[in-house]
Amino acid sequence: MLRQFTLRSQSCFVASRQFSSASQTAEAEQLYGKIYDTAQEIENFNFRSYFSRRATEDLANLKGEDVDIEGLKERLAQMERIKTVQNLYTQQRSIIDGRQ
Repeated sequence: MLRQFTLRSQSCFVASRQFSSASQTAEAEQLYGKIYDTAQEIENFNFRSYFSRRATEDLANLKGEDVDIEGLKERLAQMERIKTVQNLYTQQRSIIDGRQ
């Protein structure tokens, strides 16, 4: 009987760990979405393209392994600062930039 209890507690531990990993992945996907949305608000075409592409590629490469949520939150804060500074110094729209 003790063995079954031990096995149950181990299986419960594994199940909760998988759930935690799934919730971390979902939170990481939300943070990447916010990073992408913030990058889309940058006025300069080159910076907007670079940061949008980087967020999209990082999200595509996201796997179920350990996700650094704190690092992503810091990256989102960094993206907000980049957007603010870039939008302070806007230039005339380029022909390449199709946004009106």
